[in-house]
Amino acid sequence: MKKLFLITTICTLSFASAQTNAFKGSDFENFADFTKSLNNYGLKSYATQDAGNGVGDSAALKISTTTDRNDYVFTANGTETLPATIKDITFMVKGTADKSLSINLYKTDGSSYKFNIGDLKADATIEVADNNNYAGVINTNGKYVKVTLNCASLKDISRDSSSNFFAIKIGKEAPYNLDIDDIKVN
Repeated sequence: MKKLFLITTICTLSFASAQTNAFKGSDFENFADFTKSLNNYGLKSYATQDAGNGVGDSAALKISTTTDRNDYVFTANGTETLPATIKDITFMVKGTADKSLSINLYKTDGSSYKFNIGDLKADATIEVADNNNYAGVINTNGKYVKVTLNCASLKDISRDSSSNFFAIKIGKEAPYNLDIDDIKVN
């Protein structure tokens, strides 16, 4: 039984160490690092650091708003420290929203892959979609859930630190009260 536990622990540690921050500051602990990693549009004023409310009482990104249009919360630039092949991107979400989130993952040509989160109340794996869509509601019942964007078959993902890499978008005319944390690549 000890050997099985040790093997399981080693495998878990190996898996965990394979993940890295998706961009500088994507764990929201050093908010200045996060904001420096954003493109020239920066961060919307309704998105702030939420100290103590992240995973394990760390910091998170708080999104608290009702906007009159579909909106980019932020767009982060690429980083050369990303793996050559990205299997998936994961992030944690806690809270409620009357519409869902849509994620853009940018290609080297400036266009993007779109991932629509849809209804979210438990861990979910999301596949690429044709267009951005905010259909669905989010209610995690006060707990963090893990969102996994399946990137295994995607090619030409931008890694250039002067180009767009990852964006979170929200839908219009719906209240959002979310914490997002630990945006990682694997």
